[in-house]
Amino acid sequence: MGFPRVVLATAVSLLLTIPAHAEQPIKGAFGINLGDRLPPSIVDDGISSSDKADGYVEVFVDPPEPNNLFYSYQVTVEKNSSRVTKIFSRGIIDGKEQCQTKLGDLSQFLSNKYGGTIDRRVLESKGLETSIAVIDPPHSPVFIVVSCGETDTVDNGVYEKGIFDGDDETTYLLMLTYSFKSPTRPTKTTIDPSGL
Repeated sequence: MGFPRVVLATAVSLLLTIPAHAEQPIKGAFGINLGDRLPPSIVDDGISSSDKADGYVEVFVDPPEPNNLFYSYQVTVEKNSSRVTKIFSRGIIDGKEQCQTKLGDLSQFLSNKYGGTIDRRVLESKGLETSIAVIDPPHSPVFIVVSCGETDTVDNGVYEKGIFDGDDETTYLLMLTYSFKSPTRPTKTTIDPSGL
């Protein structure tokens, strides 16, 4: 009887020390790899790109693996090499509570997937509030920012913030950014099929 209990106790203690979800390296999002050249086939020709003074260009894209939370995708690439240094997406959420819930769920999912703690902050600019969650995994050249930002419009799309609306009618933007911490780039990688 002593042997099976020892084996059972050892097995239970081993299971408790194994993480339920192994941390993965951050390679990119939505089928776009950070550090790789931007495939010309995914550039959205209908929307113009914008040059930045520091040697980078921002480009709207149609990603290979879109996520239903987001409607718009943009990448920042190095002008000379076309290598992706930042991936940005945005989605519309009606109501503060729904946006805050998505912010919390998405930041927790990404923290579990990639490791690192979640640093939550609230910023205010011109009377509009933005909640952000920064995920900065240790030993990764990439960090992630999930944010929920109040807009000047209500769910009918009209600019009327503050006239006859409440938090449940105000339109919020759910935004997700993957970016390098420094100018370094990883080697060629692949990302997981969930797109996140």
